Amino acid sequence: MIKIFLVEDEVFALRTLHRKILDLQEDYEIVGTATDGTEALPKILAAKPAIVMTDIRMSDMDGLTLIQKMKEQKVSALPVIISGYQEFEYAKQAMRLGVEDYLLKPVELSELKECLQNCRQKLEDRYSRKNIYSFLIGDESFSLEQITSNDNFTLVYLIASNPLNNLETFMHPGTGYLPGTRIQKLFTENFPETAVFCFDGIFSNEKVILLNTSPGPRTEPALKKITALLEDHFSCPVTLYYTGSRAKSLTYDIQSARRGCVKNAVFGISGCSCTLSASSPSEDLTGTIELLSLLIHQEDYELIRSNLLRLFQRWQEARRTVNSCQSDLIFILNSLRQSFSVKKTADLDSRFFIENIMCFSSTPEELAGNFSQLLAELASAPRGSEESAPGGEEFVRRIEEYCQKNLSRTITLQLLANEMNVSKVYLCRIFKKYKNISPIDYFNRLKIERACELLRRFSSLPLQEISDTLGFNDVYYFSKVFKKITGISPSGYRKKETPDQTENPLQE
Repeated sequence: MIKIFLVEDEVFALRTLHRKILDLQEDYEIVGTATDGTEALPKILAAKPAIVMTDIRMSDMDGLTLIQKMKEQKVSALPVIISGYQEFEYAKQAMRLGVEDYLLKPVELSELKECLQNCRQKLEDRYSRKNIYSFLIGDESFSLEQITSNDNFTLVYLIASNPLNNLETFMHPGTGYLPGTRIQKLFTENFPETAVFCFDGIFSNEKVILLNTSPGPRTEPALKKITALLEDHFSCPVTLYYTGSRAKSLTYDIQSARRGCVKNAVFGISGCSCTLSASSPSEDLTGTIELLSLLIHQEDYELIRSNLLRLFQRWQEARRTVNSCQSDLIFILNSLRQSFSVKKTADLDSRFFIENIMCFSSTPEELAGNFSQLLAELASAPRGSEESAPGGEEFVRRIEEYCQKNLSRTITLQLLANEMNVSKVYLCRIFKKYKNISPIDYFNRLKIERACELLRRFSSLPLQEISDTLGFNDVYYFSKVFKKITGISPSGYRKKETPDQTENPLQE
């Protein structure tokens, strides 16, 4: 419910306004009243309303002074003036103070309804985005207190494609950044009776959705329908994990829900659940490893691919989780090291390569093709190949040049592989060997270096413009990446580098 505080020195007018708001039969809650500004200010600070509706002419402290005091106290509630006087000077002062609306007495019900609807729209956008921003960059606890008094939520954690676990990685190599517009629309359509909040998860392929209601009988059927629609939209498996939550435990519950979502993610298959799946049984891979080793020595990579395909199809039929598949693939790769060139395996980061391969493999066919290609490259590339100096260095230099020239674009791993005329597997492996980072994470670091330069040189340039210039197209996502890489928010960095500047963190 939207919290409203009323300030009016005429008792009859106060009661009338109170009744009219209730007559609208919307989810508005009157959290307090006062008869002048002096009485109102401490009550407003305690009640934390989203909207303050106040008369102008009152004894002791008038409405405009109250609004000024609220600004000084950093009260973020939307102020609405209600007055019996249509005076230009009052209106001018009200505009200067950022008053949301100016209603004349007696207030018509239709005007009151329109005013509060406009306030609601602004609040839901402002507060959900502000809290999303704050939560993502870690500057404050997540809170929706000012726009809802309902303490019960359905928390949904969403992961598209396979989950990431390597904290050094930020950008998912398969999906890139997951836009929230379509997700928010689907949830709003399927849960029309409740407020829906959608924001970024830990990695770029994750989203957190909050429904301002407790889980009920129709929650899971609706979420399963959404899961199928999202799988079709993003062309990859989608995993949803949902649970009930309370406002005070949201931060902990989000972390817990992500763990549940990661554990439940099944290779190549979408799913939705509120309970943890049973652990996938491991299988004896001795025979598989011996066969692969023999086929590698025979350089029969087509037979390797077909045997891997049968293995991965069995895994999918058994609904093996992504984590268990990944662990077995790491074991297979490490067990086959003796079949590879020592020079090429000395710096082989098995966990990194397997996680990357799984992230751009949504089917057994894709995984078999990508994994067999990795085995072929590791086993058969001669020492004088293009990956060894200076050929490999030249290849990496071309990638760096391309990234430097395209900082304003959104580049995916597939696009970069196409530009370099190589496979995604080869691209990731060689770039990781020379730069110890994935190509897309490297690209994002270049963008943030450029952002730091812009923040230092142009102290009044809005963050939204910097975000757009660097191809992020979302200031909140830009802020998240910036904080992840630099350890400080963009506004914090700007204040540190240009201490004489004071600004709104979002610069909107």
